[in-house]
Amino acid sequence: MIKMRRKAGSLAYPRIYCRPYGTGQAGGDVYYLSSCSSGRITRLALADVRGHGDTVPELAGRLRRLMRRHIDHIDQRTLVHAVNREFAATGDASTFATGLIATFFLPTRTLSLTNAGHPAPLFFSGRQRTWRAIEWASSAAGPCDIPLGIFETASYTQRDVQMTTDDLLLCWTDGLEECLREDGEALGRDGLVALIAETAPDDPNAIIPEILRKVSALSPGNLSADDVAILLIRPNGATVPWRDNVLAPFRDLRNLVAARP
Repeated sequence: MIKMRRKAGSLAYPRIYCRPYGTGQAGGDVYYLSSCSSGRITRLALADVRGHGDTVPELAGRLRRLMRRHIDHIDQRTLVHAVNREFAATGDASTFATGLIATFFLPTRTLSLTNAGHPAPLFFSGRQRTWRAIEWASSAAGPCDIPLGIFETASYTQRDVQMTTDDLLLCWTDGLEECLREDGEALGRDGLVALIAETAPDDPNAIIPEILRKVSALSPGNLSADDVAILLIRPNGATVPWRDNVLAPFRDLRNLVAARP
């Protein structure tokens, strides 16, 4: 099912496709979207809890609740650390999830991204008319940018990119990469990126349906052998009223005080 969120703060109509494994009613893919009251800050998360079976939807729901509980952290890395720490404490060594967490700050048109072992998203530059992967490379000592729930003390880095109304960000869970080509081999990241590069970016409404159509045509079982989620976002060009910009720091301080135990 493709969903379009009409109210997403500074992001225009995020398009979301999410389909659980097989004929299940719930799966392990998690998406979350929130906006602050002034529309200055939009937060997004896409995660993939590993495995199949009855316990996976329960873990996915738990992860989504953790994201929601900590979504008001001003620093995105604090949000990711908190979610990772608590998710690690709720399970065992086999309980983990890859995740992509993003914050769009409207006043500077900056999208901040943290990748926890998730497939790297694609960024479409409206000026250059090309898709490119946003990759992560860290020199931090110890576990860094690994899936959520493995090590409570893991560190996470952040990438910042500027976005205009002509730019797009496309994210997905790895069930899409595991779909098969016509020869029976896995599509893989390279095959998926090549397929996306052939998709016309001018109409954001058509991008996800076109990807699904192309992937479905490759093999009859595609899109049903694993949970699959796709998320597409674009800034909407909105502006922040002067009053909201001035009062925002006071709202943030009030939220911090309210969140203290």
